[in-house]
Amino acid sequence: MARRIWSVALKELYGANERSQKLKYHIQTSGRPCTRQEVAFNDIRTTLQALYAILDNCNSLHTNAYDEAITTPTEESVRRAMASAHINRELGLAKMKTPTQGSYFLED
Repeated sequence: MARRIWSVALKELYGANERSQKLKYHIQTSGRPCTRQEVAFNDIRTTLQALYAILDNCNSLHTNAYDEAITTPTEESVRRAMASAHINRELGLAKMKTPTQGSYFLED
């Protein structure tokens, strides 16, 4: 819905061309739900946040490392964070305009 509002507003208020009407946005997963008590599960939290962003068709995604709740990220945790950011490459969700649209389960 935000993209439609952006497009109409730019076209009607400023006479923007088609390219300018495209809303692009960046998402960074939140380190807030990452906990020091259950560090091993922070990957799951981050991956789910990345999935939500991809399902919303974000243009740019940054994921937090699982150990950011307790320290500067290690090389291994950064690799894992990058893998969760690349979940779309494995699932191919962004190939569809709106992956959840038309889903009986979600709409019901």
